Amino acid sequence: PSDNDSHEPSGSGAVGQINTFGSTEEILDWITHQVNETNTFSVCVSRTDLFSTGMQQWQRQKKTSPKSRLKVTFFGEAGIDTGALSREFLTEMLAEVENRLFVGRSDKKGKNLVYCLNSLDSNFFGSVGEIMAASLAQGGPCPNFLRKWCFRCLCSGDSDSIQVSASDVTDFELSKLIERINSTSNDNISDLVDDTVTCGCTGIVSMARRDTMI
Repeated sequence: PSDNDSHEPSGSGAVGQINTFGSTEEILDWITHQVNETNTFSVCVSRTDLFSTGMQQWQRQKKTSPKSRLKVTFFGEAGIDTGALSREFLTEMLAEVENRLFVGRSDKKGKNLVYCLNSLDSNFFGSVGEIMAASLAQGGPCPNFLRKWCFRCLCSGDSDSIQVSASDVTDFELSKLIERINSTSNDNISDLVDDTVTCGCTGIVSMARRDTMI
């Protein structure tokens, strides 16, 4: 354990403390103890439109941080949140996040983020990160739907070192384009120029560059 558990770890101290954990339960227990119990992070949401109202309320709350104890109320209900309502909200919200902002393949090996500039501009992905962290720290479910490369990217913050294979591509059109590149020949590779340029691939389209194009 750290010599000073009352402060958030930083730098090498955080790494040292993480290395002392012996199980997932110990990690979750440590995260739970980082919640600020002196303040509350309050949201009021609609059961019929949980995702939209949840995102809206989450982003509008400026007085406190998501590191504080989450308190949830539902429109038209008088219940007081003693923990059950916030866990219900986190469970339902993560299910909505998975369905709306992630997409998977038929292999069922996890999901990738949906390519959506509107969600990016609305800072949905940033808020989802906070919601995932709050869920881990405050008794909600784990976001266990991420594809491995996506999980590793979130953990390391280093997207350049993450190895992504063609099987990790969940976009249908891009998957079909990769199949076409793999099966093309010298006679018809020029037919792929427009599609490869449209999806952001730059450089010469040739058989010698197929791996780079993919």
